[in-house]
Amino acid sequence: MGLSGIVFDSPEFKSLETCNGLDDYLFKMGVLITLRRGKRELLKEYFAKCSHKLSEDLKTMMFFPFLGDISEVSKYLKDNRVSLKKRLRIQSIFRQKNYVRNKKNLIIDLLNIFKKEDSLKSPIERQVILERVQSIGHDFWRNLFSFVIAIKAKNLPWALELKRDLAKISPYWNLVKGISFTNEEELAIRDFIIYALNQYEDVFEDTEGLKILAERFTQIGHTNEFKLIRSQLDADWSLSDIRRRFKNPLLKSEYFDFWYLIMMNRTSDAEIRQNFRRAISKRSLVKAKYGQMWVFEYFFPADEARRSEITKKLLKMWKKKDLVDRYTVIRTISSSKVKNELALTDHTFTRADFQIKREFYTDVLNSGYSTEGILYELYKLGDNDEDNLWWLML
Repeated sequence: MGLSGIVFDSPEFKSLETCNGLDDYLFKMGVLITLRRGKRELLKEYFAKCSHKLSEDLKTMMFFPFLGDISEVSKYLKDNRVSLKKRLRIQSIFRQKNYVRNKKNLIIDLLNIFKKEDSLKSPIERQVILERVQSIGHDFWRNLFSFVIAIKAKNLPWALELKRDLAKISPYWNLVKGISFTNEEELAIRDFIIYALNQYEDVFEDTEGLKILAERFTQIGHTNEFKLIRSQLDADWSLSDIRRRFKNPLLKSEYFDFWYLIMMNRTSDAEIRQNFRRAISKRSLVKAKYGQMWVFEYFFPADEARRSEITKKLLKMWKKKDLVDRYTVIRTISSSKVKNELALTDHTFTRADFQIKREFYTDVLNSGYSTEGILYELYKLGDNDEDNLWWLML
């Protein structure tokens, strides 16, 4: 459920009989998100009854005309008597949101190019498109488009490398670096993923790898429609299937986080821990991708050697500055054992959790990605800076 759903489905909102409470920060977030999604009719009754109670700042945001030029934004803000200091901040927000919008437009353009039957046939065309793909600057999208290019080019070693990267991508990438797509665009993305997996299936005899990819894409999908990926590729896993896979040493160690993911809530914690303990070794941890480290929020092994490898990797992720990697670390420190280990090396982790999280979520907000969810996380930490709400409108 989106943030507007959280607000408008709440008992407080439904029982609102007067105009009191319209200055509530969460209410404002819900109003602005609803407007951004083009669902003004949901607010018609409240606008008719309470417009005189709305603050001038909220009205300025509500009636922002979604201008595409920075000079037009500046003029709109001046006309509405917004202070210079606030104007400069809002214009900075606009530039960053425009950067994300351009990334989104590039993704949509590439989806349309890949849809054409005669695309990617010549080496020159593949190279030109690959250069555009490399400019996305977003690991998931770059790897996904490159995966199809590698298959079309019959560069099988490259395709297999990308397949492994995609199968080990963090389940959190969309929470932290998500882009807002329309429902129609979401369906186009889902269909492209199915197309990519069918291309892989046509070239490789790799049933296990195909099912792992299909399940992973289903798990990190933007909407419920992504469940079609699992069913289209016959990627359902019974508990007996999963138990049988654990007898394959390569599969269980290389994709240790995947097996933990699909076993969660399907069997006892004792069985999960027992199997997982067998799956991870010092060698598998050394070779593990950063996207796999999320699992140590839930399981932190007791022996010193494995703890040391996990801690070293988490510290590298924190210093790397990648938002998805840092979010993984943020999640793992909910375990006091992990946090205490990290604090022995990096004094950042001696601070209170809410301080670390608030700084991190502010960094994510300033990136322009995943705005709605991040604003809500900041709200829960007590950050009610109303200027941040401009991230919803620009």
